[in-house]
Amino acid sequence: MKRTTQNFFKNETFIAALLILLTTVITYGVSIPKLGYYHDDWFVLWSGQARGAQSIIPLFSTDRPFMGVVYSYVYRILGNTIINWHLYALLWRFIGGLAFFWILRLIWPNQKYLTTLMTVLFIVYPGFLSQPNANTKQNHLYGFGTALLSIALMLQGMKTNKRGWKTFCTLISLVLTANYLFIYEYMIGFEGTRLILMGYVLYQEL
Repeated sequence: MKRTTQNFFKNETFIAALLILLTTVITYGVSIPKLGYYHDDWFVLWSGQARGAQSIIPLFSTDRPFMGVVYSYVYRILGNTIINWHLYALLWRFIGGLAFFWILRLIWPNQKYLTTLMTVLFIVYPGFLSQPNANTKQNHLYGFGTALLSIALMLQGMKTNKRGWKTFCTLISLVLTANYLFIYEYMIGFEGTRLILMGYVLYQEL
């Protein structure tokens, strides 16, 4: 009976992940074939095409230099192909959704259906109106996704009893924290959220 219940929850988690993926694709992916480049996309694309990927780094040197480094390396992989950038943005939208789902399951492990519903709502509402600016705004989705992943890994490290896994989760969480803060300093508000969630996990263990 216990094994059957465990298998159900494992299958339920997989189904929930598929639902999250489906919601992400329907909300943001269906329109991709109709989308192109817009607004600030163009000056970065021009710089990469005319002067090479390395030239993207100085474009952000005055305010967010690390973002320019990340942008430059991503450009080397994706190039100027429109669909590549839109799929990349969609991927980070999905990763952010999974990270949010992971956080919810860590703090409310018994609320299987409610946490899935919350994640679906998180993906759909309030939405991200700049999603069509996939070349420029992928930085926001990348920073947002890594911020949520850093919190999820930190909470996972707190909940595991295995020393190796705890160390691994904590170290990767710290790396991702530095990553997203170097990209967008105003996302530091996530650290307040992290402290609240860590306090809640400690409270649960009392």
